[in-house]
Amino acid sequence: MGMGGTMRARGVAGPPARRPLAGTLAEVAHAILGMGGAVLLAAVLGGCSDLHVEPLPTVGSSVLDPEIPNPSFAADIQPVFASRCAVAGCHITPTEANLGLVLKDTATSYNNLVNVDSVEVPGAKRVVPADSTASYLMFKLDAGEMPKSGPMLSAGTRNTIRNWIDQGAAYN
Repeated sequence: MGMGGTMRARGVAGPPARRPLAGTLAEVAHAILGMGGAVLLAAVLGGCSDLHVEPLPTVGSSVLDPEIPNPSFAADIQPVFASRCAVAGCHITPTEANLGLVLKDTATSYNNLVNVDSVEVPGAKRVVPADSTASYLMFKLDAGEMPKSGPMLSAGTRNTIRNWIDQGAAYN
């Protein structure tokens, strides 16, 4: 008799070991749903001609991203905004959720960021030229609150943005 009054038979194996699911979508669906469920799932997904799954964006998230000492807004900052922020459901069109902050192109991004009051924190500016510590954008980036899709921006990318702000947030 084992502890707690339970009996265990000698030589009796426990439940079979579980293996992680691996294989094609069809193999995994079959393992989870059985043959009928896998066929149904395939039929449903096959009927979705507009089903398109994109990987999460990762531009600006590598530990290898260099810090650019003298960044250009158009060449170094906006490409990060365009690939990581101006994505479907985020800062591509003005919405209540994104507080009207659109970052889809160089002119729009600049005009929506520099010397513009934050909607979320009244009294704070999104970007204060020459003062990254007073710029709400850097608070959001350094806290990892933005971007919401994909991993946090790397220290090198955040420092590049910080350098641009500290050097006057020029429209260059």
